[in-house]
Amino acid sequence: MNKFNINNDFIKLKQSLISKKRWTFLDFGEIEDFYLILIDNQGFLINKELELKTTFHLNDFRIDKIGEDRFWLQIWTHHFTLNQKQKEKILNYNDSLATFEPSFLEQLDDYKNILISNTETKSLLTNFLDLYFKDFYKRIDYVYYLEDDLLAPVFCRKKTYNYSITENTRQRIDAHYQKLLDLFFKKGILHKEDIQDNGFLLLTRCLKDIAMEYYAKEFEDSYKGYFPSLEEMSVDDCINSYYQIDFLEKNDKANIGFLTYYLFSNNSALRIASNHSLMEAYELLKEKVSEYEDNLELNMFERQLMNHNKPTAKRNGFENVTIDDIDLMSGKEFEEFICYLFKKMGYTVNLTPTSGDQGIDIIAIKNGLRIGIQTKCYSNSVSNKAIQEVVAGIKYYGLKKAIVITNNYFTKSAIELALSNEVVLWDRSILKEKLNEINNKVSS
Repeated sequence: MNKFNINNDFIKLKQSLISKKRWTFLDFGEIEDFYLILIDNQGFLINKELELKTTFHLNDFRIDKIGEDRFWLQIWTHHFTLNQKQKEKILNYNDSLATFEPSFLEQLDDYKNILISNTETKSLLTNFLDLYFKDFYKRIDYVYYLEDDLLAPVFCRKKTYNYSITENTRQRIDAHYQKLLDLFFKKGILHKEDIQDNGFLLLTRCLKDIAMEYYAKEFEDSYKGYFPSLEEMSVDDCINSYYQIDFLEKNDKANIGFLTYYLFSNNSALRIASNHSLMEAYELLKEKVSEYEDNLELNMFERQLMNHNKPTAKRNGFENVTIDDIDLMSGKEFEEFICYLFKKMGYTVNLTPTSGDQGIDIIAIKNGLRIGIQTKCYSNSVSNKAIQEVVAGIKYYGLKKAIVITNNYFTKSAIELALSNEVVLWDRSILKEKLNEINNKVSS
């Protein structure tokens, strides 16, 4: 006797579930006291009272053999017996789902390729990235988290990454994305009926490609000289070169992302080591940076042990200067010391004229990179006035980077202004690190 009364209410319930499907539907029929319906990557168990008992992802179930032509299906706390035909029906359905996601993404990427191959549209996307998402897309993990966030509901599956974009960030992304979509709809570049609810996902995949070219070029313009024969370099060689860039915070995830875009575009060793996956390349470089940092710390520790109780070397000029010595320097002496410091770091240095220096005290050159330096030997925190001065000097002297160096610290407004203008700040803590580095080199 049929346990289920297949009446209009049951049919309506089934149709309401099926109406939400995106890809495929399988009416499995009754299993013991339940009716099992599979829709996309989700399963629905309905009891004979027509109550939706549980919803589960297809990767939440397991099937074990319990006898000849008998199998045990476990869905959460529910257990059912299956025959061979029923088992194959579920497994075949599950296997078939694997073809849908690549097929969908392939169709979406057809639209993506049309957008980024058009000069005008590509320019709009690039400027959109530069204006609204420059910091966000520099973090490669954020990009993949966002894409995963958008993909999971499309395929009714669990997210790949155990991470959620914050509500504020998603609201900001959604607001800007919607404006760009509205512009594309208005200009006839896209049509709502073609992309349906997948516009945000389409933009994310477009911007991921745009970001690759954008950041790779920006990194190359700034730091190409540090990576000679890049195509032939090993991944470890690339990390060594990365650590020669003195004013980047090496273990900052945005900077590692910045490096990843560049190397992934230009270095075959990284592409091979990461299976041609940008996210895997990013994770690999994070690991390499972590190893390098550990080695630096150990090397510093070893030098401290080796130099312990050694007679203090007679000072020769600025050798063995301490941060306390710097506090007693005049502005001119501090400027001369920074010249000495950068020479020790392998730079060619030139002092600018004493008057009319346009906010730049020193120009340091290394690997073709021209850096402007402003020095501030202060007894108080450095304000944003110093940042304003050095920003003006960047254009005047045709510099790629600018650094403000102080023996003190920077005000909050100075830090914010420096960040928005990509000015590097070396405060007392960083200066002490640099002193330790060069003093250890001298003593060893």
